[in-house]
Amino acid sequence: MASLNMIDLSMPIAEHWRFTPAFENTYKERPHFTFETTNIHITTHSFSHVDAPSHIERDGVTIDRLPLETFAGDASIIDLSDLGDNAAITEQILKDRSAHVRAGDIVLLRSDQGLRHPTETKEYWTRSPWVSLDGARFLLSLQVKAVAFDFPQDRCIRFAYDESVQPLPEVGEDDACHLILLQQGVLQYEYLQNFHRISQERFLFLGFPLNIQHGNGSPIRAVAIEGEHTRR
Repeated sequence: MASLNMIDLSMPIAEHWRFTPAFENTYKERPHFTFETTNIHITTHSFSHVDAPSHIERDGVTIDRLPLETFAGDASIIDLSDLGDNAAITEQILKDRSAHVRAGDIVLLRSDQGLRHPTETKEYWTRSPWVSLDGARFLLSLQVKAVAFDFPQDRCIRFAYDESVQPLPEVGEDDACHLILLQQGVLQYEYLQNFHRISQERFLFLGFPLNIQHGNGSPIRAVAIEGEHTRR
C-alpha cells in the first residue's frame, strides 16, 4: 500500500447555499458513554454524486441495479484547465487531447473550476465551462463507461442563477451530457474536485454509490489511485 497514492476527489458534505443540507445531532446517554447520531437531509444529487440512467428516464436503470464494476476501474484524465471561464468544450478540443483514452475507461475532465471559483460561490456555477453537443457525442464515441467532471458540465445549470443567460438555439446544446451520455448508459460523476492533484494520465478510479433501492443517483466518495501498477 505504501506505493499507492490515494487522492480524495469528493466535495465535503457541509453547509452550502445551493444544496441546503440539514444536519441534526441526537444524543442518548449510557452509563459510561454517550451515543451521538447525526441525521443528514440531502438529495441524491447533492455534492459529489453519480447519476443513474433513471435520473432522466422513468424506465431507466436504477443505481442499485448497476454492477459494482461500473463504479471502478481504469481511468484517464483530459486536462482542460487552460480553457478558463465560460468555454465550450467541443469535439475538436477533446479530440486533440484524448489520444491516451481507451474504451472502457472512466474519463475525468479537468477544468480546475473550483480553483478559480470555489463551489460556495455563485461564479462556480455561472462561469463554468460546459461540454458542447458535439463534445458529448465525441465522448460517447470513445466508448467510455463513465465521465467525471470537476465543473457543472451542462450549460443549463446557470439558468437558475443568471437571468442574463439565454438558451442556445440548437436543441440539446444546453444539456448535452445528460442527453447524449446518460441516456446511452454512460454514467456521470458530478461536482468532483482535486483533479489538479492527479499526476498520471492513467490511474484507477473508485466512485461507489450507496445501495439505494430504486435510486436515481447517490452521493459518493470518489478516489483516484496512482501507482506503478496503474501505468498500463
